[in-house]
Amino acid sequence: MNELKDERGGKPSASKGEDYEACNGKHKMEEGLEDTSSEAAKEGDRIHLWLEDDTAIKLSDNELYLAKQMESERNAIMDVVFPEWRDNPPKTIIKEERLWYRGNRYSGKADFVAIDGKTALIVDYKCGRIPVTHARDNGQMKWNVALLDCKYAFDTITVALIQPRCGAPTLHTYDKAGVKKCRSKVTSTLRKMEGVNPPLKAGEKQCKYCKAKGFCPELTKKQEAISRVKDASALTASQVAELLAVLPAVEAKCKAIKAHAKELLLDNPNSIEGWSLAVPTPTRAIANPKTAYKRLEDESLIGAEGFLASCSVSMTKLQAEVVEHTGMGPTEAKRMINTALGDSMTEKQREPSIKKAA
Repeated sequence: MNELKDERGGKPSASKGEDYEACNGKHKMEEGLEDTSSEAAKEGDRIHLWLEDDTAIKLSDNELYLAKQMESERNAIMDVVFPEWRDNPPKTIIKEERLWYRGNRYSGKADFVAIDGKTALIVDYKCGRIPVTHARDNGQMKWNVALLDCKYAFDTITVALIQPRCGAPTLHTYDKAGVKKCRSKVTSTLRKMEGVNPPLKAGEKQCKYCKAKGFCPELTKKQEAISRVKDASALTASQVAELLAVLPAVEAKCKAIKAHAKELLLDNPNSIEGWSLAVPTPTRAIANPKTAYKRLEDESLIGAEGFLASCSVSMTKLQAEVVEHTGMGPTEAKRMINTALGDSMTEKQREPSIKKAA
């Protein structure tokens, strides 16, 4: 969950564990730099707050649908980890509580933790549209496992990542040996991070949202290598692989420069010599389809078949309406819609995208 103030006191966070493992110098590079918050992050904050306490905030319809879907998926995971939990709830439920590793070396705030005896479940909610690493290999979850085991002691810890916009939840269960490996990996990474000059390594994941990417010397080297490319077709496969790893960070910097330029031009149209803001063409949409159809029909401009042919149906909105109409949970509503409309739905095949192999 995105935090408005730094409760960590400048210490490393489990939420960036995966990045720290990839780039040991990331935390020191980011020291003293302020966090930024996007609209997507703010939406995530609201949904996390509702999941922590459903009376604390009022969500929009779309946000509420997503939050309820996450809650439904979490309960289904509880059925797997604690089969009797509905009649015999786990002894301890923790929501959004910050835990500290021995010596306050780092901290983490898991979204949801359930503990019963020597069994624990850690759940993390993700609201984004870009899939995160599977729970089995997710660095953040490994760092949360180490934190929880540091405070308690377990025979098994199950970790689950819930990200409805990217598919089904992912789960992984660590036994005692697995938990020990997590702690060993975390402490090894911490030792490297706490060194005098922790090594920097540019890459797609660790650079994408890094607050220091604007002046990181390692990333600058990669950017200079990209700028020297004259003919992309002349690059070898290994050169392409190296450059692909840092393209997202370079693209993010370009996007930030454009955003700042837009702010300057909005404030003063003459602030950037030779550049101006293009006036966008407004888009139009029908606010009330029922009223629109009635008026067009009254004017003999269209029939019911033609009007329906011009409409498109959002599956997300349709599922939300079914939830509202029937009282079903989001997962059940999706299943029932798929059953009822299976032969009426079409799938559009997108162009393949490039992604890093697991």
